[in-house]
Amino acid sequence: MHGMLSTAALHLAYLNPEQRGRYEYLSTQHRTLALGPFQQDLLKITPENCNQVFAFSGFMIIAQFAPSRSPEALFPSPASSLYKGPANWIVCLRGCSSIVTQARRYMISGPLEGLISQGMQASALAREVTVFPENEDFQSLQRVSGEVLKLHCIKETTTVDEMESYTEAISWLQGLLAASLATTDSLISRIFSSIWPTQVSDTFIRTLGEGRPPALIITAHYCLLLQRCYSCWYMEHRAYDLFKAIQHDLPTEWGPYVERMVKVIQNK
Repeated sequence: MHGMLSTAALHLAYLNPEQRGRYEYLSTQHRTLALGPFQQDLLKITPENCNQVFAFSGFMIIAQFAPSRSPEALFPSPASSLYKGPANWIVCLRGCSSIVTQARRYMISGPLEGLISQGMQASALAREVTVFPENEDFQSLQRVSGEVLKLHCIKETTTVDEMESYTEAISWLQGLLAASLATTDSLISRIFSSIWPTQVSDTFIRTLGEGRPPALIITAHYCLLLQRCYSCWYMEHRAYDLFKAIQHDLPTEWGPYVERMVKVIQNK
């Protein structure tokens, strides 16, 4: 209940920007009251508490997405002395996915069955895509595989495990982008956008945190998927803010590989 009230306050902050400070304060109060019981239940997820834990983890994701936040919270910038490790929104999404993995057998017949089923179907659709459209989004992503990953300066500084993590991240992104073209449903678009951060490997997350150009460029292309969630109130500026944070960390010479995102997101 505190999670729902916290989320409602964030929505009121969005609807009433002149009272944003008041509503964000109320949101924080409710979220703080819920965190203790939530963390306690995370220690042992059971058939009795799994739906509540999963639902609250979803509210936590909205809390990470909705407010205006510093670049350090949006993106794990290695240049910042204030923030180290994966950004909070990535942690929340991966944690939410972990809860489903642990308790799917209980949740599939519970009150959140519809949401769980849609998530499973979306993942399956992304895996099954074998033919990708010849549009500018995919042409830009193909340049990462065909050019960036084959550069001598990248190959000589990248381990086999890291290269595989890049290839896997691109493959997932291609499938999700292609699958998402078949829907205009806002919820399904958000599900597609939530899958990619949960499926990339820990190695990829590490290289992203280290500011490696391939990881930065691939994640910039993930913003194309986020942009398709623009109509949702708490994701309205997510693609733009994340892309700007990536641009801040990406050395200028890599700019040509993110030109598509500049055109689609930054200049919109």
